[in-house]
Amino acid sequence: MRPAISTVTVRTASKVMGFRPFLIPVLWAIIIAVAIHPLYVKFESLLGGKQKLALSLFTIIALAILIIPSILLASSTVDTVQQVSKRLAEGTLQAPPPDSVAGISTDTVINELQKRVKPDFSPSAPAGHLVAWRCGSGHPSGG
Repeated sequence: MRPAISTVTVRTASKVMGFRPFLIPVLWAIIIAVAIHPLYVKFESLLGGKQKLALSLFTIIALAILIIPSILLASSTVDTVQQVSKRLAEGTLQAPPPDSVAGISTDTVINELQKRVKPDFSPSAPAGHLVAWRCGSGHPSGG
């Protein structure tokens, strides 16, 4: 009897593991469906209770809300890539020098980091770290 139980367990586990990649999207679908249901009910009542018409129009509107921004984003990305490719081929592509990024000098940033962050090569450095960075509390993240 035990082999049958273990077979059922293995089959169930494999089905659950096979479904795992779909778990998050299914949960989001449930959340979205529950959240927009009152809006759909209102929309249906505005159309005089015609379920098929309300469902069709609601679906078209929802798809438009998803598809139109995606098309605009893809179009903008293609345009940008074409412009960069053209400038790269012509040799006119220029990037701002690092010293002028956001109006902050990289020398200032480097000097400030050198003041605040000091490498600790001592044997008492935390295990697993070749170099422990001492920033405030001594945690590598600075926290």
